[in-house]
Amino acid sequence: MSLVLSLIQEKIQRIYGLSTIPKVQQFLLDDRHIEDLQLNQRPQVVLIPEGDDVQLGVYLGEAMNHANHDLQHYTSIVEEISHFVYLFWNLDNQRQVSLLDIEVQGELDKYLLLADQWGFSEALTIFESYFFRHNLSEEEKERYREASELSQHFIEKIIAGQPSQPELLQYLRELYRKSSPSRISEMSKIRNQMKRKKLVGKKKGW
Repeated sequence: MSLVLSLIQEKIQRIYGLSTIPKVQQFLLDDRHIEDLQLNQRPQVVLIPEGDDVQLGVYLGEAMNHANHDLQHYTSIVEEISHFVYLFWNLDNQRQVSLLDIEVQGELDKYLLLADQWGFSEALTIFESYFFRHNLSEEEKERYREASELSQHFIEKIIAGQPSQPELLQYLRELYRKSSPSRISEMSKIRNQMKRKKLVGKKKGW
């Protein structure tokens, strides 16, 4: 399983041209840590206060045991490693990020890693249905819905443009390094454009 974690992290870092992120294995938490922190036992990245600083911790739980043969558990691990990498990079660069932005990045990375195996169009199926983990608040559920919608329209826009691989990587790397508000604003505009385009298409079909 350690190899799977390394491969996922390496793919994510290669997409965005990141080279200074430590191995996620160094930050893994077990069940006891999660119990001590009084958190639900579900895959997550946590910020642990340490004096005036914070430390990242990553809990993967049961997903660790099933990722090799179960898509749901595999994508859960991709999402949490994405969160870890994005949070570490932003903390290291003293940048603030919103919870929505973190979730959006996780959705994008799930898609990109599956697209690498399935192809751009086939990988879009991950947006057709999604599940909510147990014990989520309504606020968390709404944030996940928003992140999924923003990511889906953003990806559809990219595919429609048929960029070359160098063009796509350059765009993704530039977007990764923008501020959290700028990223969400850009994706929100794309979502609104895509929705209007689909609406116009339906009206023409009448």
